[in-house]
Amino acid sequence: MKLPILSILLLILLTSVSVASELDTREAAPAATSAAAGESASAESPSALYKTGVELRDKGEYEDAAAYFYAAARRGYHVAEVELAFLHTAEDSPVRDDPVGYAWFALALKHETNEKLQATLKSNLLKVRARMSDAEKTRAKRLRIALDKNLGDVQQIE
Repeated sequence: MKLPILSILLLILLTSVSVASELDTREAAPAATSAAAGESASAESPSALYKTGVELRDKGEYEDAAAYFYAAARRGYHVAEVELAFLHTAEDSPVRDDPVGYAWFALALKHETNEKLQATLKSNLLKVRARMSDAEKTRAKRLRIALDKNLGDVQQIE
């Protein structure tokens, strides 16, 4: 089974969480390459990382876009969490992974302060949950907990 790159990045980042056991060495190898793409921009601001992610997404380079969105989210650019959620839950997305998208929607919902946007995020969260199998829901819960543990307290950067 090939996991989308964000799943791999999350699982590598969260090695202290049992979710990491889902990976084998073959699946972890591409993560280092794609993680390097997002992390090579470590001197860039979160908004610049996000902008690069948008440009890559618009070119159809979804895995690389996810790496940049993830780098921006790690640095407190919470709108990148929303991008990651939609990137992983869109019906036609080549990196679709509903449990990963669900976890990002949950984190984005936690960070969102605007009531209307909260309602939109919650609606999408519930739609994704409704189409997941029990096994996917279990995986989504583990990913949500791990994301919250590692990024839940990251302060918003404008």
